[in-house]
Amino acid sequence: THDSHTPIGTDGHADTGELRPQFAMHPLKLMRNIKNLIRKVNRSESLPASARICAGGGTKLTTGGHIHFGIQNMTPELKDALWTFVASHVLEHQTGVRCGSSGLCNKDGGDVVRRQAWGQEWRPLPSFIINEEITLAVLCTAYAVVKSYYVGKLPAYRGKSSYEKLPL
Repeated sequence: THDSHTPIGTDGHADTGELRPQFAMHPLKLMRNIKNLIRKVNRSESLPASARICAGGGTKLTTGGHIHFGIQNMTPELKDALWTFVASHVLEHQTGVRCGSSGLCNKDGGDVVRRQAWGQEWRPLPSFIINEEITLAVLCTAYAVVKSYYVGKLPAYRGKSSYEKLPL
């Protein structure tokens, strides 16, 4: 359904489903919530086989992946850090279908951050629900970047070794 209060539905495009997992304060819990939703959909006898969830994207178009943060203000510095530590690396594996003219594949373009009543919706990622390891890596890294930023211990990005300094 298009009702944004249901855990599974569509939003903006009838061919693309949307998972709306229950809020979690930790990425491991969020991962469990996502897994539970995928299992629920794939076990539903009321859905045709064509409506089953395909990890990694849609069957007719490339899908996106948003991460919702319960923070009220995403500063330019935090947005840049999320882009550098997370989005830029995930987008290396994305086709042009997702990027198109949306501007979401450019850290300063499109509607990269959308303010919601509960916080911020960070939107530049392509679908990152590919398997448990990749999904968890994206969620944990984004969580670590935001947490590090707010406690004042975000390392400067200097390549792969910078990830060792994040409190994962």
